[in-house]
Amino acid sequence: MPKSMQAADSGFKEPNWAWWASKAYWTLDEAAALVDGLDPDTVLQQSDDIIRQFTKMKQLIVLLQRDKNLTTPMRPVQVIECFTLLHELGAPPKLRKAVLEYTNDPQRSFRLLAKRGEVLEKRVKDLEQQLIDASPLDPRERKTLLLLLCGLVHQHYRYDPDKRSDVVLKIKSMLAGLGIKLSDDIIRNWLKEAFEYLPDSQYDSLGRVKKK
Repeated sequence: MPKSMQAADSGFKEPNWAWWASKAYWTLDEAAALVDGLDPDTVLQQSDDIIRQFTKMKQLIVLLQRDKNLTTPMRPVQVIECFTLLHELGAPPKLRKAVLEYTNDPQRSFRLLAKRGEVLEKRVKDLEQQLIDASPLDPRERKTLLLLLCGLVHQHYRYDPDKRSDVVLKIKSMLAGLGIKLSDDIIRNWLKEAFEYLPDSQYDSLGRVKKK
């Protein structure tokens, strides 16, 4: 990666080479960023020029995988060896040094793995604490939200939980269009629970949802 491009981007952050070298495998995004001399965690926060270069590197790696020059997933040392052979590109010297040192020094490898384990353990504890701190939804709030769901679905889709229909698929497709992925069963279960709150006056003598 040209130094001028790095300097032009005020948000540039150099990767922790030893940390990334200690990973067993790299994803496509991680490998592309590192070979470009970028931090995988912040690459998408860089300038448009850097992101375009990062995208081109990803495309190149995909071609190398397609031609069996790289596997999926990719071992760090394999990526370094592959790009070292591509003389016109190469790999950042610091990245190459970190990967080879990690690969060839068992004691150093163990220390880095232990450090990675400590970081991951702390992350797990933080997530566990977040779950503990999260306050459960008040039953009255839950009922209100379910009634809103019930009204919207019945009004717009004429949904009847006792009849076969494609309403669940329509809702699933609509949510997918918004980037929200929910399974058929999850949607169906929420609708079923929502309609259990529907007032008795909204049902006919056969227990079906009345049509307006």
